[in-house]
Amino acid sequence: MRESIESKPNTNGTSRDAISPDVENTKSKRTPGRPHSDTSMSNAERQKKYRKCHRAIKTGDQIATTITRLAQQFDMTEQEVTRELLRFALCNKNWTAQGIPQKGE
Repeated sequence: MRESIESKPNTNGTSRDAISPDVENTKSKRTPGRPHSDTSMSNAERQKKYRKCHRAIKTGDQIATTITRLAQQFDMTEQEVTRELLRFALCNKNWTAQGIPQKGE
């Protein structure tokens, strides 16, 4: 039978709630829960997988508002509008032959 928690003085003279050895040992054990699988990923691997599927494009305020306005006008998501704009740009110009203009040109 386990001993209950009671107030005892410590060996150094201060008093605090002392826990019986049986209760103390149960705290170090893991609580039952979902078992770890061999295929579980670390946080870095999970983040890398997420970023691979969900690319982020940094744009200025003017471009972002234009994409938002187009999405509302055509009843699409901003992601769909961005995908269509990229598809249009890639189909209508030979970027490898023309090159990408530098800022200010």
